[in-house]
Amino acid sequence: MSNPILPIILVYAIMAVATIVVMYRGDQPRYIKAKAITSALFLVLGFVCWRMGDGGPDSASWLRILLGLCFCFGGDMFLALAHEIDNNLDPKFFRLGVGSFLIAHLFFCFEIMVVLNRYAPQKVLPVIVGLVTVGVSIFCSRSDMYDYKGNARPAILYSFFVGLLCGLGIQLMISMGFTGRWLIMGIGSVLFLLSDLTLSNKYFLKKKPKPFGAVVLVTYYAAVACFGLYLL
Repeated sequence: MSNPILPIILVYAIMAVATIVVMYRGDQPRYIKAKAITSALFLVLGFVCWRMGDGGPDSASWLRILLGLCFCFGGDMFLALAHEIDNNLDPKFFRLGVGSFLIAHLFFCFEIMVVLNRYAPQKVLPVIVGLVTVGVSIFCSRSDMYDYKGNARPAILYSFFVGLLCGLGIQLMISMGFTGRWLIMGIGSVLFLLSDLTLSNKYFLKKKPKPFGAVVLVTYYAAVACFGLYLL
């Protein structure tokens, strides 16, 4: 039987590019459809990796990762419906999107903490990174360069868990080695932080650099693909 992972990744990459193109064209209906298909593909990738691999280092790793990816899918759809395409955010859908991604982060964080608790002593690095990220978010929310439009509190709360996941990913690589699934998970965690930091600037920075939209999606889609590949 041929390996389906590479074809899935290829189609996933093509759809990611198509989503970026539609976003820059400002076509909201097609953007929602393209984003739904691309996000569905990272779910397919995670499921196939689980079925073809060993399911992760823990007997419930596959469940935590796939549930996290499902909430990422939900977050993608809520943010698309919030009209992120032109940054005219609907507060209701924006907060639903942030809530979905926060839950996804909890699943990913829990997965890494399970591994660290079993194989390596936990460190304070993840909490430090989370607090630094919160500090950056608070600074930005009070800066004249940004306009959070009433979304500062959910954005600041969410930033802690983004930083926590990144810190856990870095700690995972330091403790377990820069190899195999540990490297993949670590890279995914760092990419998620980079994606969300860029996304925050795309949403709330008053003068928005045009390339930010592409950077957000490229780093994000790479991050969630890493979480799926972790299950191999």
